[in-house]
Amino acid sequence: MLLFFFAWLLGGVMSLCGALVAAEFSARYPHTGGLYVYLEKIYGNKISFLFGWMNTLIYTPAILSALSVLFADQVSSMLNANQMMHDILALSILTAIVIINFSNPTDSIFSILVTILGLPVYVIFVKKKN
Repeated sequence: MLLFFFAWLLGGVMSLCGALVAAEFSARYPHTGGLYVYLEKIYGNKISFLFGWMNTLIYTPAILSALSVLFADQVSSMLNANQMMHDILALSILTAIVIINFSNPTDSIFSILVTILGLPVYVIFVKKKN
């Protein structure tokens, strides 16, 4: 049990260090572009170019896929769905995310709709805790 808490503490310290480094970089280089800009200023164009492509082709799709599969796992376990329904749900979620991102992501109607639909979920969780 002590090892478990140590792992959480270590993860928290590492996260804090990463957040502080990101804050320092953003204060030093106040330009849009985030990590791409920081890498360009520190290591040059080649590394930042490679990071941009790696982020576009590997990192972001892998995270979106993992999150859609995780969500499908949770919903499938709640509904006792079979593997085929699980896969269809995961692909549907991933497809919806891609469609939303290819449409205008700054569309205020979509943002308002997601906020309104998310509020009952927060209320349910707050009521369950009490």
